[in-house]
Amino acid sequence: MLNPMLRDQALLEFTDNNFSKNDFLAFFYTWDERALSLGKIQRNSKEVIVETHSKNIPVIKRPSGGKAVIHGEDICFTVIAKQNHPEFGGALIESYSKIMHFLIKFLNEFFKSKYQWNTNIELKQKAKSCSEINIVTNQTNCFSNSINCEGIIRSSEKEIKILGAAQSMYANSFLQQGSLIVNNKSNILEENKLSFEEGLESLVDIYNKGQNIDLEKLCQKLNQELQVKI
Repeated sequence: MLNPMLRDQALLEFTDNNFSKNDFLAFFYTWDERALSLGKIQRNSKEVIVETHSKNIPVIKRPSGGKAVIHGEDICFTVIAKQNHPEFGGALIESYSKIMHFLIKFLNEFFKSKYQWNTNIELKQKAKSCSEINIVTNQTNCFSNSINCEGIIRSSEKEIKILGAAQSMYANSFLQQGSLIVNNKSNILEENKLSFEEGLESLVDIYNKGQNIDLEKLCQKLNQELQVKI
């Protein structure tokens, strides 16, 4: 399979040498098969890797941080720009927040207009205390809980993380990678699921009664709409 992480790293290096401060690269994509990506500094992932390999699912290291993400029923995004970009630049937390604000607004408008979903992805607002960081670090799955500026939906008195992301700073540029859980994985045999996938919910679980969406067509629509917005 093609490795989107290697592609994004190569684009980041190209950007650093060739982009002006006003240039900006952003796109959505899907995976051609199920795969697991691990954050570049994720620790205690031995058991995850062993289980994933036992089910013949590739394991890929991300150039950005964060925890484990299982791909195949999600839509991912990549954003690359100079650190001094006039709209999305800044220090790590600042630029991360700007991009998540933009994407959540964009996704809410898109799903309301194209699918008539009453979509309300909220920007998570929560202080990062030391104890909270420890709790997050001890969890395996990126979507097991949320931190500042990630995308959540409040449903049935629950807070559901639906959009996660992580960023990596290069010499003069940055890379932000993220994942939006779209489908409910109902087409995956139970024996092929990973243990840490249990209990996760998707957009179609909440808004579409579990009927999966064609991710490739959705990705095309998102990219077409994104080019109009940027």
